[in-house]
Amino acid sequence: MAAVRGAPSRRGSAAGTNPYADAGPAGNASSMAAQLLGAGAVGWGTLAVQSGKAITLNVANPLALLVQTAVLGAVDYTDLSAYTLVSAATTLASVVFNFLTDGVTAKVSRSVGAKDWAGASLYAFYSYLFALVLGGACCGVILLLFSPVMLAAGASPEVRSRAVWFYIIRSVQVPVVQVTMANTGILTGFQKLGTAAALNMARALLDIAGTFVAILVLKGGLVALGIAGIAAYGLCALAGIYLVLTAVPDGAPEGFSLLHPGGAAAGDGLEAPLLSPEGTAEAGEREEGAEEVDRWTSSRFWEFFYDSFDMVVRSVALQASFFAGAVFASRLPHSTEALAAHGIVVQLWMLTAYM
Repeated sequence: MAAVRGAPSRRGSAAGTNPYADAGPAGNASSMAAQLLGAGAVGWGTLAVQSGKAITLNVANPLALLVQTAVLGAVDYTDLSAYTLVSAATTLASVVFNFLTDGVTAKVSRSVGAKDWAGASLYAFYSYLFALVLGGACCGVILLLFSPVMLAAGASPEVRSRAVWFYIIRSVQVPVVQVTMANTGILTGFQKLGTAAALNMARALLDIAGTFVAILVLKGGLVALGIAGIAAYGLCALAGIYLVLTAVPDGAPEGFSLLHPGGAAAGDGLEAPLLSPEGTAEAGEREEGAEEVDRWTSSRFWEFFYDSFDMVVRSVALQASFFAGAVFASRLPHSTEALAAHGIVVQLWMLTAYM
């Protein structure tokens, strides 16, 4: 009978080969760290290095946003108010899908730990699929909600006029942000945390440089800032896809790639890692093996979907509170200054929270 290569078999599942496989989608990180340190498997120096990489990974985006907030605040409070309102709306659509980073990292990492290369590849494919589909859908929805968002915030005509093109650019940027999040999740799951951190920091530095050029040199306002931001995300999204396609996790078979997780020995074609006929299998055996692959692929998809949904619900509650805060600030007396102050405080909180 045809064998499913990479799929957990009845004799040994991912949970059977990975002691932390049952820790849930996000894993029990603190318990794992305590056990590894107690057993002497990981030293404090290694833990410090990995923690530094994780901090760099998480602090990159808040740092870029804080610099943008500071530069805009030094130039024009009205621009900062429009920036805060637009960011609250568009970031809500981007960040609620943080399962593309956290959830994908857990699932890909678990597959790598279990030597389930086909599973790791499948989860990576699903992360890109969800990023593009959800990102495209969110882009359309956000564009339709421009007037309701401005109405809810009671935005002045001046704030509204400055926000409109920046809002459009940030909406179009949402799918690109989703892809960068997927890149981060996959690379981290492949245990390439340093690569993911360097890529995120490079994107943040490009964003910061673009902010100074757009606002202080070109004096192009929010439109120039938006173009610089989407350019930085676009370049790093493409670089991230290349790094994912060429990344090789430790212990992977020779010739491993995302498109050929079985390695060079698996031959050509995406189906090779999943379905490997032994010898000259009969037609019926081949068909049975194909059905087994379909069942395995379907189960992985729905597992990914349901676990992702749980994380989305949690993220919606958090991000909606930021958006509501921006709306309330815009309704205060001296709304322009209040909304600008709200934006500054939020970015300071984001930076310290992720550190």
